Amino acid sequence: EEDIRHCVGCNLCLARLFRNDPMTCFINPVCAHDHQPEWLPTPTDDEKEVMIVGAGPAGMECAWVAAKRGHEVTVYEALHELGGVLVYGIPEFRLPRDILDQEIGWIRKSGVRIKTDHRVERADELFASGFDAVYVAIGTQLARAIPIEGIDLPIVLHGLDFLKAVNREKNPRLKSRVVV
Repeated sequence: EEDIRHCVGCNLCLARLFRNDPMTCFINPVCAHDHQPEWLPTPTDDEKEVMIVGAGPAGMECAWVAAKRGHEVTVYEALHELGGVLVYGIPEFRLPRDILDQEIGWIRKSGVRIKTDHRVERADELFASGFDAVYVAIGTQLARAIPIEGIDLPIVLHGLDFLKAVNREKNPRLKSRVVV
């Protein structure tokens, strides 16, 4: 059971079913294929040093796969915690932290070096880093606004900003009428 990779509840796989596409997990492509060797990353003979910028779902999955392939991987994360939107945008009742901690634990056990509180500011840092490959996975930084009248009013709070505020325990004040 310790090796079962849990669903993070993004529901993107379900969206594919509604389009009559095969069910596939975007965050964990090996999902439902964990015990089929042809789906697991295979070691390479050409080991590289890989730099990953961002420790959200895409960056951490890339780190895990690259490490399983035998590459030396270093992840740089600007924030203090790993997980990106999974930590800062999804409430704990929807994605329990122990499940996320277990996923991150597997990535750490695979030999990935992780540097938190390290913001990569400029592209020349990436090119001068000496790594053989760089994967930039900076994720969902800003909420997307829909183009409607009044969207820029101070009383409007976008969904991602709301979730980040709740997860930082800064409960936003809501009025008696709310539009979602």
